[in-house]
Amino acid sequence: MADNAAIVRDFIRAWSRLDPDEIAAYFTEDGVYHNIPTEPVAGRDNVRQFLKDNPEMPDEIEKKIRAKLMPKPEEKKVEEKKAEDKKPEDAPAPAPAEEATEE
Repeated sequence: MADNAAIVRDFIRAWSRLDPDEIAAYFTEDGVYHNIPTEPVAGRDNVRQFLKDNPEMPDEIEKKIRAKLMPKPEEKKVEEKKAEDKKPEDAPAPAPAEEATEE
């Protein structure tokens, strides 16, 4: 039996090479590739073709992740300023409770 951890490591390394044939080989004939925000792609041949048609996709995903997790210093300052400007006293006051009336 193959070492599952080694298979996962090899699969991850295959993505760094961006070889559609190599990556598709990890999928079964009826396997489904679903990388949000893309729609699911079913079948090994379709996965291979999808990867060939979208070679920029892994780079675009990485850029989005890096931008979110590691913002540039100027972006970080803007976010900190937004958080600083949002003070509790700026929050709208709660609506007054209606008084119960007896009839």
